[in-house]
Amino acid sequence: MPDQRRSLPPMSRRSFLGGAAAAGALTLGACGSPRSARDLTFLINHTNQEAQLFDEQIGVFLDGDPEHRITLQNIASGPQFYTRLRTVSVTNDLPDVWYARTLDTAFNVSNSWQLPLDEFIRDDPDAAVDDIWAAQVRQMSVDDVQYSMPYDLSCYCIYYNRTAFEEKGIDRPDDESWTWDELFEIAEAFTESSGGRQTRWGFYFSLGTWFFDGVFRSNGGGLFEDDGRTVVIASEENIATLDTFYAMMDSGVAAQPQTLGAAVDPFISGLVAMAVNGSWATAQTRDQIGDRFAWDVLKLPKGTTGRREVATAGGAWGISRDSANPELAWEFIRFLSDTERLNLFISEPLRGIPGRISAAEDEEAMNASAGLPPESFRILRQMLVEDAYEVTWPPFWAEFETIWNNRATALNGGARPRDVLTQIDSDVRAASARFFGSEGGDR
Repeated sequence: MPDQRRSLPPMSRRSFLGGAAAAGALTLGACGSPRSARDLTFLINHTNQEAQLFDEQIGVFLDGDPEHRITLQNIASGPQFYTRLRTVSVTNDLPDVWYARTLDTAFNVSNSWQLPLDEFIRDDPDAAVDDIWAAQVRQMSVDDVQYSMPYDLSCYCIYYNRTAFEEKGIDRPDDESWTWDELFEIAEAFTESSGGRQTRWGFYFSLGTWFFDGVFRSNGGGLFEDDGRTVVIASEENIATLDTFYAMMDSGVAAQPQTLGAAVDPFISGLVAMAVNGSWATAQTRDQIGDRFAWDVLKLPKGTTGRREVATAGGAWGISRDSANPELAWEFIRFLSDTERLNLFISEPLRGIPGRISAAEDEEAMNASAGLPPESFRILRQMLVEDAYEVTWPPFWAEFETIWNNRATALNGGARPRDVLTQIDSDVRAASARFFGSEGGDR
């Protein structure tokens, strides 16, 4: 992917409302109040601490103008958040602005929940779409029409225990060129047993859907074609990939989830030397490990294609079809997604990767200045620039994840990858057919 760096000029907050200003209100009640063009409802799915930051920035955005009010509702529980969205969609009372994950874009658009933003973007030079990750622009778009503005963008990487590596006399892997086979070879050196029981493993991975889409692609496979429609889950390349990963479990190189227990984080507890985790986990990993051992992050390995295919998914802001004032809603989501706001929400707390390249560059400098782990934080931005592929996630993504999660658990019980992927493929083709009226394409 080409380097997309761009320096953005500072934006005046008054330019959003033509000099208008007022304080926003943090409200934990329902969004379902009578519509007024003077008011916006704003629904998020964040922690209480993050909600307080959003509430403060509502005040900055409105800057004291009594003509407008923004009512914030935070539902921290993911299932409850989505239940709320489904409920208010039936009553035509979707919030004016809400936290619209990029995995949900195609579903939201297929149900006419979100308004297209192309006209707003075209008429507003401060939208600065060329400062947004290309992979995220693709995920926020359907048929080349953009429907959201960015909050954050996430990717996976390899977390590794530097202390464990040093104790074994193993150098930091050359993650610029390493492969999955090399990772597994290194991991083998960390297996330990005591009293006939294994006590340490070299590697841990979970069956994350979009993580494995990237791994599959690096080995010539994938979950779907780039159109987000054609199902290719049971490809020979995917089967071979899972065969290799599960062979590592069988040999004891990789830890089995059922061995560790659901309540145990294998990396934080020191049970594994390396683990797959996301860019969003750096802050919590830092807090939970403390000074018990040194740790860092590595780029994902390359696959048999010689490429590192980095899957991404992100948070974003959408405007609903039910908004009585989409113009004000646009000004608000543009404000939420500017570099200054993303630095405040994400870069300064060193929490994940912001949805603008300029903010990600700022965050990299902040991390270096703070001297906090992970020392190699920069590799996250590098992978997004160099290795993130562009894909449209399908409108039946939630149904696909349910199918995957229900079927894939059989792998941990010893089922063959070929059998499991074939069943998932069949189920997902049926889901695709319900949306597109086909069988999800040829294998």
